[in-house]
Amino acid sequence: RSVYGNPSSIQHLIGRQAAEIVEVARLNVAKAIGAHPRRVIFTSGATEAINLAIHGVMYQNSIKTNDKQKHQIMVTTTEHKAVIEAAKHWGEVFEVELIEIPVDRQGHISITEFENLLNDETLLVAVALANNETGNLHPIAQLARIAKDRGAYFLTDATQGLGKMEIDIKMLNCDFLALSAHKAYGPKGVGALAGATSGIDYLQAIQGGGGQENGSRGGT
Repeated sequence: RSVYGNPSSIQHLIGRQAAEIVEVARLNVAKAIGAHPRRVIFTSGATEAINLAIHGVMYQNSIKTNDKQKHQIMVTTTEHKAVIEAAKHWGEVFEVELIEIPVDRQGHISITEFENLLNDETLLVAVALANNETGNLHPIAQLARIAKDRGAYFLTDATQGLGKMEIDIKMLNCDFLALSAHKAYGPKGVGALAGATSGIDYLQAIQGGGGQENGSRGGT
């Protein structure tokens, strides 16, 4: 209502005022999920956050030499469409194998089946913290530990859990965590991607522009 400046334009007063508000918000988001503020990237919503994580990791992988590239993504069959569509893009365009993790009639993942599906080709695993239709909770910490033991990144969409349950990115053991503000009484059109480690600093940006969000996401 009162601060209209571009938070990236800190050479003038209203830009600095806007930047301060954004950084306070970043601190609040980080505190809510146990993350470091530097590892919280604001986006236009969970959809963009998910796309940034998946495409960012896959682009990183694609520039590696062939003997170090991995060629498989795993997602739960009940994932949000944002996850499935982003993963399918790499399957259809770049011939990366997409493995769908099955669930039982109650929407639960079999840990044994999950372990059997994982292999050394798996680059990224995506499993939602809470399903957006059933509310079913997945054992993210256990799944992430198994995936990371095999050298895979782990992404969880925590949108449905925000404000309804305790979320700690370190306890969840995931590499990336996606959020959307409007599920927790925030404004529509705002989300965030949080990283548990400095790995988030090296994601390839999928939206170019003015180098905002520490170079991870162009756009005012």
